[in-house]
Amino acid sequence: LGVEACSEENIKNPDLLAQVDKVEYVIDPDAPSSRHFKGWVKIETNDGRILERVVEDNWGSKANPMSPADIKQKFKENAALAMPDQQAEQIIDLVERLEELASIRELVAACLVEN
Repeated sequence: LGVEACSEENIKNPDLLAQVDKVEYVIDPDAPSSRHFKGWVKIETNDGRILERVVEDNWGSKANPMSPADIKQKFKENAALAMPDQQAEQIIDLVERLEELASIRELVAACLVEN
């Protein structure tokens, strides 16, 4: 689920909203602590088939880590809401070279967004 899923366009999309009445959720009483978010999807198709998938460890957790490329992509998608792509790329570059920076000030300055 990317940041675009919550865009103004999507939350008002009649095709997506038509799916709302077809979805329900159930709280899992056996779910582990808040440090471990199990995901479970169960779908009943129109022809009666049941499709189910359980993910014991949420993506990005210690047990199911994101790759460096996944982390960069997620950052860029979220940063795009507040800054130009070039600025996000600059921040990524600075973070990748963090140990080489003479001062953290350069990274902090790169994170500032002009209004």
